Amino acid sequence: MPILTFDEETHAYRLDGRWIPGCTRILSDMGYVRGAEYFTEESRVRGRQIHRACHLVDLHAPEAETLEEVLDVMDLGTTIQPYVAGWLWFKRSTGFVPVGHETPLYLADMNVAGTPDVWGYFRSNARRTVVDLKSWKSQGPKPKRASELQVNGGYKPMLRQAGFDAQDAVVVKLPGDGSFRQYPCTNPLDEAIFRSCCFVWHDRANNKLIDGLEGPSEVEN
Repeated sequence: MPILTFDEETHAYRLDGRWIPGCTRILSDMGYVRGAEYFTEESRVRGRQIHRACHLVDLHAPEAETLEEVLDVMDLGTTIQPYVAGWLWFKRSTGFVPVGHETPLYLADMNVAGTPDVWGYFRSNARRTVVDLKSWKSQGPKPKRASELQVNGGYKPMLRQAGFDAQDAVVVKLPGDGSFRQYPCTNPLDEAIFRSCCFVWHDRANNKLIDGLEGPSEVEN
């Protein structure tokens, strides 16, 4: 079985030592991610901290429903606590049960990798769902298009390939005030659009039309 590794500092995926693009790289090069307009180094660091804190809470305090119950078990920085409180509220109010977190995965036929935030199921209907956590401060009635394509078009088939039959995808916004907002990703075309992005990206890469790659042999599909 091929071995996938992920370098968190450089955000680089390697499959059996060979670099392959991640979902974010492909969607960015295809124009769906607006770069510095949406992302800063501060926001990236905050996002990693929030994801890790939610993961640790699910791991070490899986039955906790309130922040106070979590703090009885583990320490959390004061700046992270309101985000964790929002995550706890999401799980409590929706009945979501996490079963997996932040495992690098890849989609073999598309030669692309990614790291879903968390996946699990809802107690009410047992729907197997992948959840993408975002720490946006504000957002309209829909998530950013890149997020929909990433989680619904990329992460769902990656999880299915890995043996978790993901049926649904949800973006959960944690704005840092103890609340949450969820955005179900229901566009039936998302997976086809994401796969089309992968096809076009690899064609451009193989024809040296994308900058910053490690070499032509790294992107052959």
